[in-house]
Amino acid sequence: MKHATIKETAGGKFFISLTFDAETRPTEMKRESEKVETFDYSMPSLILSASGENDITAEDIRWYRNLEKRIAKEQRKLSRMQYGSKNHWEQKHKIGKLHEKARNRRKDFLHKLSRKVSDSFDAVVVEDINLQHMSQALNFGKAIYDNGYGMLRGMLAYKLNEQGKILVKVDKFFPSSKRCSACHAINHDLQLSDREWTCKSCGTHHDRDKNSCKNLLDEGKDILNRWASGDSSLILAPSGVLSEKKPHPQARYNVRQDGE
Repeated sequence: MKHATIKETAGGKFFISLTFDAETRPTEMKRESEKVETFDYSMPSLILSASGENDITAEDIRWYRNLEKRIAKEQRKLSRMQYGSKNHWEQKHKIGKLHEKARNRRKDFLHKLSRKVSDSFDAVVVEDINLQHMSQALNFGKAIYDNGYGMLRGMLAYKLNEQGKILVKVDKFFPSSKRCSACHAINHDLQLSDREWTCKSCGTHHDRDKNSCKNLLDEGKDILNRWASGDSSLILAPSGVLSEKKPHPQARYNVRQDGE
């Protein structure tokens, strides 16, 4: 054993974490991926999937929002109490327990979802979006941190890696929303508020998020095929995440999607 760390949570609970040295065997990664799932990040919900089997709506994920009024009420009570008093610390723990309830519900839901997906598919494709940038630039901070998309990607990565499977990260500059999944024409006039659009080249009518899922699925399969054939421009990290070795803005794609 290396060391132990004791931590007290905001709800007044104590946990101890033990760190050990252990020998691990590297997992042999599968070169062929027959069943591939794709997730497109969606606001204000969580994800839409290419298969349609793993779509998560806003009603499924409002863990903090459902407790927000209770938390605000208890915080108003705390503000009227004398700092350092017994009632003050008990009220702080009460508020901490509400935050823990939201956090535990989020982790439980995401663990179950990531386990279901990692057991059902050989590879999962996601977009390498910058969540911190989105939360600051688009004022989506509360919604982004509540849905836990970043946590979901991390859970998928290690659960897939344990089984020799791969999480594919598509470059954030790939025009998944603006490209027509039927003819691959780029719609440069598409705005963030446009949830549906019609391709001017082939006339196909698209739902924005479902169209993005199809494009990400095609791009993810292409990346997997390139990796299987030994493409040196790709790198498979020890965590089981497959991505471009040195992605350069607009190196392969002729349009940038800011905030998507």
